[in-house]
Amino acid sequence: MMSESGNRFPQNILEAFGFFGDPDACIDFVASTRWPIGPKCPRCQGAEHSYLTTRRLWKCKACKRQFSVKVGTIFENSAVPLDKWLSSIWLVANIKDGVSSYELSWWIGVTQKSAWFVLHRIRLAAHVGEFDVFDRDVEVEETNFDDFMKVSIARSQLLLGDSDGFATLIKVLRDPEAAFARNQASDLLEQMSGRKFGYAPDRPVLENQAALKRIEDWWKNEGAHLKWNPQLHKFVL
Repeated sequence: MMSESGNRFPQNILEAFGFFGDPDACIDFVASTRWPIGPKCPRCQGAEHSYLTTRRLWKCKACKRQFSVKVGTIFENSAVPLDKWLSSIWLVANIKDGVSSYELSWWIGVTQKSAWFVLHRIRLAAHVGEFDVFDRDVEVEETNFDDFMKVSIARSQLLLGDSDGFATLIKVLRDPEAAFARNQASDLLEQMSGRKFGYAPDRPVLENQAALKRIEDWWKNEGAHLKWNPQLHKFVL
């Protein structure tokens, strides 16, 4: 599937490293995910700004403050470049058997200590359900981690106009072990589709079979025709 910007969301590891190897593509990816209707100043929430291309920064016209796409996220105050962060997130979300800090250090070319730091922040963000900064310690259960990452990646895909994110959400909704992630997946599915399917994430998957049938029939019949509408902030036919 192609994103609204014309970039194909990476489907394998080679595509991931190519996709996130371009600094400008990384900035566009994070910016479109964080600010679907355009960047907002983290200081005054102003929506009018200019973009300083050579420095890859925005300058707010209201308060004159400059800010980057990393401000207010887990990427802030980190010496690890954005391309390595995004490649790490892709690896963590897509490698079935998981990624150790030693493996990640080899993949992205950083020290094992830096890789551990990256993994720790990604796991916390996945558990919380967002990549904004947080000021509290969170215990992460490994059994839930992969599912939270799937929902996070699906959100990014959908905000980029890639409807394949719905297929990922449906898999999470079908997983009886993904109790916590199903809440996020259900909310995101209804928000992005603009539909109510009657799925109850607080109930067992077996009790949601009728709702899952409605969701899967909708995806089968309409999925290939869905288009992202940035004004409505959802997919439409």
